[in-house]
Amino acid sequence: MAEGGITLVKYLLFLANFVLWVTGLGLVITGAVLQLKYTGILDILGDERLATPFLLLAAGALCTCVGFMGCCGAIRENYCLTVSFAVLLALLLLLETAAAIAAYALHEPLQASLNQQLTQILVVLFTEAEEVMGASVGNANKPQGRF
Repeated sequence: MAEGGITLVKYLLFLANFVLWVTGLGLVITGAVLQLKYTGILDILGDERLATPFLLLAAGALCTCVGFMGCCGAIRENYCLTVSFAVLLALLLLLETAAAIAAYALHEPLQASLNQQLTQILVVLFTEAEEVMGASVGNANKPQGRF
């Protein structure tokens, strides 16, 4: 009877880690697509470490590695992989807790930095739009030749 319960736990752990692995792959793919398609916006941002595609790539790679370790450890019942998986999950929990505390403690400087970056982006985009509109209006006001 106890053997059936352990088998159930084994497959549930495998399923949960498989979902984590697929989610990690999705984050990596999303980060790569954002990096490839929206490079111009990243140039305006300035601080590349905080750019969304890089954060998605890092989080996706981490989730993929942890999920793979958990899948292999669960399905093969490998003690070393399962313990490594548990240690990585504990470290992730500590990192998430530290990030939440840091975000709460530093929310005002982060908000000021974000407002400054968004203002810079809007100034650049507005200047480019004015130049395009000025060129269009200038061309419309030129005398047109007769056919």
